[in-house]
Amino acid sequence: MIKKDISKILTQGSIKKRALLFFSDLAKQAFEDKGILTNSERKKLFDSFKTEKEINIYNKYRRIDQTMRYSVIFLTQYKFSYKERIEKAIGFLSLSHTQQKAEELINLIIEALDPKKEKTSIIEDIINKENWFYPAHTQIDNEGYININTEEASSPSQEGTAFDFLLELLLKKATEILIECKTIIKLMEDFLEENSFEVRAYYNYIKKVEEELKREPILMNNIYSSEKFKNLEYEYPSLIKKYLILPQYEELEIDQDFYNETKATVLRLK
Repeated sequence: MIKKDISKILTQGSIKKRALLFFSDLAKQAFEDKGILTNSERKKLFDSFKTEKEINIYNKYRRIDQTMRYSVIFLTQYKFSYKERIEKAIGFLSLSHTQQKAEELINLIIEALDPKKEKTSIIEDIINKENWFYPAHTQIDNEGYININTEEASSPSQEGTAFDFLLELLLKKATEILIECKTIIKLMEDFLEENSFEVRAYYNYIKKVEEELKREPILMNNIYSSEKFKNLEYEYPSLIKKYLILPQYEELEIDQDFYNETKATVLRLK
């Protein structure tokens, strides 16, 4: 908003335009670090609400703004919950990868050991500490080498492997939370439109969150972007592409029951 427009609203603006300018400034300060108004302009605008009608309209917009601020917190919590599930899934993939490498290393050490009695003692110690490799199962193969098995089902009643089962649980919950995020965003947009609350900072925040939710995760990006690791053959991204089938934000439908529940409990004027 240019200064000429601000000055015009300050001196000639309707009650609603003045109220919108006031709360646009507050929201921009809160979510974009820098407000629209100077301190003196802000005080002048606040002091301009004097009559009962002006105060009533100001209070109505204040309640709308408070509701939107609470919804921002609500959405942010769901966004971080979604990211947490994705990070856990990535961590689980990393664990599985590490277990495979550990098996190779342990067997190289076992192969180099002599005599047989010493090998047997070390293998027994590893087997007895199987919980080191959860959720994998540590076994000895026919040739006497360690096999860290991620391919067994967690229980006889389950189909597929323990790896598949745990990853499926994580991604299923992540998808549910992403649907809830999309539903909250839709509800916030509807609330702004229904109340004619044209505060750009809130629309900008919603757009920013949507972009984050659509973005693919970057695993350990800060570490491997350094010059030292520039030419390293890094295997985790290929694991993510193979196993981490992420929900596509654009393809998800909102949850109408969650929409109605959240509208009644969160995005309602108090």
